Amino acid sequence: MRYFLNSLAIFVMIAIFLCPLARAQEYMLVCSQEAFFPAQYQDLKKQLALADSLIAENEQKEAIAIYEQIIKKHPQHLHSWQQLAKLYSWNEMPDSAIKAYEKVVELNPVDLDAKKRLAQFYLWNDRQQDAIGLYEEILSLDSQNLEIHRKLAQLYSWNSMPQNAIEEYEQIVKLDSMDTGTMKMLADHYFWMDRAEDGIRMLKKIVELEPDSLQYRKKLAQALIWNDQPQQAIEQYEKILQMEPNDTLTLKSLAQQYLWNNQPQKAAPLWQKLMEMFPDSINFKMNLANSYLWSNQSSKARKPLLEILQQQPLNKDVLLSLAEIERWSGKWDIAKKRLEKVKYIDPHNERMLKLLKEIRQNYGTFVLAKYTRLSDSNLITRETFPLSAACFYNHFWDFNYQAAQYRVTDSKVDSALIGYGMLVSANFHPFPNTTITLGLGAIDYSSNWTPWQAKLQLTRTWRGKLTTKLSFERQETQEGVRALTEKIVLQGLSAEMYWQILTKLALAGNYQLFKYSDDNQKLTLTGATYWTIHQNRPNVYLYSYYLYENFEKIYLSSLPYWTPDQLVTKSIGFAMKHPFFKFMSLELGYGLTRQQGINSNNYNANLVLSFTDFDKLVFSYQKLGSKIYHSEYLTISFGHRF
Repeated sequence: MRYFLNSLAIFVMIAIFLCPLARAQEYMLVCSQEAFFPAQYQDLKKQLALADSLIAENEQKEAIAIYEQIIKKHPQHLHSWQQLAKLYSWNEMPDSAIKAYEKVVELNPVDLDAKKRLAQFYLWNDRQQDAIGLYEEILSLDSQNLEIHRKLAQLYSWNSMPQNAIEEYEQIVKLDSMDTGTMKMLADHYFWMDRAEDGIRMLKKIVELEPDSLQYRKKLAQALIWNDQPQQAIEQYEKILQMEPNDTLTLKSLAQQYLWNNQPQKAAPLWQKLMEMFPDSINFKMNLANSYLWSNQSSKARKPLLEILQQQPLNKDVLLSLAEIERWSGKWDIAKKRLEKVKYIDPHNERMLKLLKEIRQNYGTFVLAKYTRLSDSNLITRETFPLSAACFYNHFWDFNYQAAQYRVTDSKVDSALIGYGMLVSANFHPFPNTTITLGLGAIDYSSNWTPWQAKLQLTRTWRGKLTTKLSFERQETQEGVRALTEKIVLQGLSAEMYWQILTKLALAGNYQLFKYSDDNQKLTLTGATYWTIHQNRPNVYLYSYYLYENFEKIYLSSLPYWTPDQLVTKSIGFAMKHPFFKFMSLELGYGLTRQQGINSNNYNANLVLSFTDFDKLVFSYQKLGSKIYHSEYLTISFGHRF
């Protein structure tokens, strides 16, 4: 008998765990017990039937009392616990419902519906950790249940378990690849956990699935900016503007990104549009001005800056920007007045001090003392001791005054001249990057004969890359063999060009044609290239030049009065300039020169000492030419800005 009962018990337990329906399991237990204990369980059947009828008549509390009597006698009676759990929940008895559901789950661990209900009661009673445990058990039995994954992910998030929440959200997205709601929460969690790349990846997927979602395009653009991916952010902002052309925040964000990423020409129209929408916004006017400034359209920047200045006469940022525009357009005197205002407002402003320093370095009154010595293979030596001063009156006019002593020695005829001269020149700047120069001078030699000179020159810079000079000169000289006994007058045209093609490549050219009063004439053509191979410490560049000279006699500036007709000079070389300390720089160069089939080594050296930012002492030496004709230059000068 005992063996039989043990076998029956095993059979009942197997039935309970294998049957998917809890009611079937309960009746199996009841029927099996009733079959072997008919007298003991007749009352159970009657009680169950009575409880069912009471429930049908909505007498729930009476039914609860009956089920409670049943479980006292039969504590393992699953059906009664299930009914009690429902009745307790219907009658707002949460504590009792929780205990009932806990018993149901204990008796039937695979009852997923009971576990879900129990987990919900745990949540209602603020027992979130218990609910988490139940949901984890449910997922161990039903891993594809999206509803439970979502609830569990939310609970993890509420209970500061972000990594667990992320794993659940990832599982949901894996099961439902179109669930953008979960993707949005997952993206937020990625960012909270400093997983920016994963967050951006998820936002991109959301935008792909919801292409019209402006909110998430904006979030994606902002995340890209925060993670140093501005170009992709710009693309998102551009798409947003296609959908909402007047979105103020997007216009502002995109314009700002254009500015910060070297696209100011694209930023300007956006700031212009914002300024039209908000005509009183000083911020938008300022950014519009900066867009023009950074895209080399300084003339357009003046208008918004001047509008701001009308509203805020002491706005130092505007004053500084206008000063920069005026300084670089040559209106240094107007710039200086604006900077003086800034100095009154903010005496230690670094930007203002730097600009004032630059103006002084370029436009302060400049005094120069200089010694120059030229000697050549014709045994002519020319020494000059000039003292000059450059005075800048305003951005239209500056003047240069020079007094000098001249000494010319011609060893071939054993003669020497000593003279004293004066040169005055005026520079007129009618337009930016344009200068007209007029110079007049005279030299009084020991013979009391006074040669004079005049020069008219036009200089123009085109787009900051190409500089051209065109000049006409007429002068007398008393240097050279024939000029010792008779006056020689020369006049002619010269044209120069310097073109900075690329940052490291430049071309230069020179054309001169001079006619002499003794019917001689000189033509000179020069072409040169400069290629920088290293820009910083030291600056190293390669050069080459070609020089063609066609003349019979020359008297200009004591250059040799004998050289071969149609002399061609070719040269290649390099130079290196390097600063030593703050106050010294040294330049050394070497060139290989060829004249009429003869090669020669040429050298140059230049030492610059700067004791302050406004003075400079220069020592310079240069050897040019070959055995056919060569010359040497030595220069020592000291200049100071006031």
